[in-house]
Amino acid sequence: MDSILMCFCGNGKMEVRCAGEGAKHRGRYYYKCPLGNKHTRRRKQLEVVGILVFGFMAIVFVLFGILIGKIMHQAIGVKGNSDLSSPSDFSDAASFVSERVKDTPQPEEATTSIEEQDQEVTPLPKGWESSKA
Repeated sequence: MDSILMCFCGNGKMEVRCAGEGAKHRGRYYYKCPLGNKHTRRRKQLEVVGILVFGFMAIVFVLFGILIGKIMHQAIGVKGNSDLSSPSDFSDAASFVSERVKDTPQPEEATTSIEEQDQEVTPLPKGWESSKA
């Protein structure tokens, strides 16, 4: 029988074998390493490699996030260094935001007063006025 499972040691496809007469579960199929269970790498070593690869990827993502943050920080135009830990940096950021707010056009003030708005409301139908809450 051919197998499609690759051995975790990386030495090829695992062999499918049938348990013999002396086995506890006769006739049951099992998988065996193509090297006769003489693995060049152990499963624990492969797990360590996976952990190292995952750790490396996590570090790369964190550094990439920091880089993107610095680029965005420069694109916005806030003066100072990338961390806003000192009070001067906070004041710079606050002044930057207040300047931006001043530059934005303000909406026109309302032309009608509240009393005029109340008069413009259409009355309710006859059946709805009688209900009291």
